[in-house]
Amino acid sequence: MRIPFQLRSTVVLLALLNTAGAQQSPKAAITFETAAIHPSHVAPGCSSIPPPGSGHFDATCLTLRNLVEIAFKPEYPDSIEGPPHALDSQYDIRASLPDGVTWNYDSLRPLMQQLLIERFHLAYHFGSKLVSGYEITTDKSGTKLTSISPDSVKWGMKAGELSQNFFAPGHIQSRGIDTDGIAGMLSLAARTPVVNHTGLTGLYNMDLRYAPDESTSSDLPSLPMAIKEQLGLNLKPAKVPVQTIVIDHVDEVPVAN
Repeated sequence: MRIPFQLRSTVVLLALLNTAGAQQSPKAAITFETAAIHPSHVAPGCSSIPPPGSGHFDATCLTLRNLVEIAFKPEYPDSIEGPPHALDSQYDIRASLPDGVTWNYDSLRPLMQQLLIERFHLAYHFGSKLVSGYEITTDKSGTKLTSISPDSVKWGMKAGELSQNFFAPGHIQSRGIDTDGIAGMLSLAARTPVVNHTGLTGLYNMDLRYAPDESTSSDLPSLPMAIKEQLGLNLKPAKVPVQTIVIDHVDEVPVAN
């Protein structure tokens, strides 16, 4: 069975959004010191985002949808609901942080939320909907996951050390991960949401090898068969609940620089 490609390439997102009752402006500990926003005149699709670790965020040809994705890290790209014309508008951003302050992807989220609310007058709320996805269940023959003690989990990394948890087409490796985390890693490979219905608790090591969808000559099994044979789990189609970000209002023309 081949997994249908349903998500755009921007999706590498695992974390769930925090639900909120009344909308409030995010309280960023640090805000952009300067931020210039201009409509982009670069060819559509030619977006660029700088790597983290600097005091500047200079991005080209990002859609408003891209900015919302950066700000809220949705679990599913189509979970952003709002006026298509506004969300597809493209912008160039040149922003800077105070001297000595650098950004990473986690610290960028509240900065971008603040920017969207102050400059685009973004108003939003969270909702939910069901989408086509998958569930993992324990195979009747039993799980083949390797259970480990929490004391044996290695937290943190030294500079230059390879990550113990990674995803590449055809290979997933995880160390000290629970079954919710396994479902999250499998969602990257399936390119659609995967939920955990195994009933298993504890922490596990996982090393999964499978034939990528685009491969026609691999001797490895398909993703569902690899999950069954190597992990002792079943990957089944299911309706999966995802949280949505509903855009109540957003200006296409931001507040002047």
